[in-house]
Amino acid sequence: MVLYTPGQMTSYPSSPVKDGGLRFHFLGGGDEVGNVGCVLEDSAGTLLLIDYGFLPSNPPRYPDEAPVVADALFTHAHLDHFGMAPWLVAAHRTNLHVTPVVADLAEMLWRDSYKVSSIEGDPLPWDKRDLEEALGYLQSHPTGVWNDIGGWRWRSHIAGHVVGAVMYEIETPDRKILWTGDFDTCDSPTTHGAQPVYRRMFCSWKLHTVARITQNVPQKSSASSTASSRWWNEVGPLWFRFSPMGALRMC
Repeated sequence: MVLYTPGQMTSYPSSPVKDGGLRFHFLGGGDEVGNVGCVLEDSAGTLLLIDYGFLPSNPPRYPDEAPVVADALFTHAHLDHFGMAPWLVAAHRTNLHVTPVVADLAEMLWRDSYKVSSIEGDPLPWDKRDLEEALGYLQSHPTGVWNDIGGWRWRSHIAGHVVGAVMYEIETPDRKILWTGDFDTCDSPTTHGAQPVYRRMFCSWKLHTVARITQNVPQKSSASSTASSRWWNEVGPLWFRFSPMGALRMC
């Protein structure tokens, strides 16, 4: 294993979350595309990681080290969202919650990533043994079914973008959140487009998507524009933006 020494390099704060509060701590992706990861924690100590990947650039860019976390949700099977999952298992024995499609794609994605890393001589925080072990920690969940983590519950909804991509509806004792990675409101030959889910917080890694939607809607009259316009009209007023360290502000 390279790059990380588990438990010694994490940027995650040790201070407790205030009563009734909810901490958002970005390990990567807060103000950039790729190498994403965000930890959510409430005052009761429920901890959840959403996505953990690296950017396959030259050289690759990696997120900050994740703290000890029992459960992680993954939005889809792309390296910048899912590429660091084997390290989570090796370091923390983290349960990897995914859709059935992502579970089927995981081994191919990770083996290909390992092969390319070996050929190009780039460091990788996990090895073949970690990959094999991570396959045993995959937990597959169909969309629309509620699941429990601590005092929270969550379920997934189709997010468009690619087959198997989802957004997560998360309910804590004090918050109702919709979290998405990459999403697309339009149907494609392989997957349905994302549909609005009504929650007080709408969080997305891809902040530029909002700009693209709002810029395109006035110039188009197609079905694609109609879908984007409906999404923005229904979900847009609830849009929040997060800074890299988790400060919350309205856009």
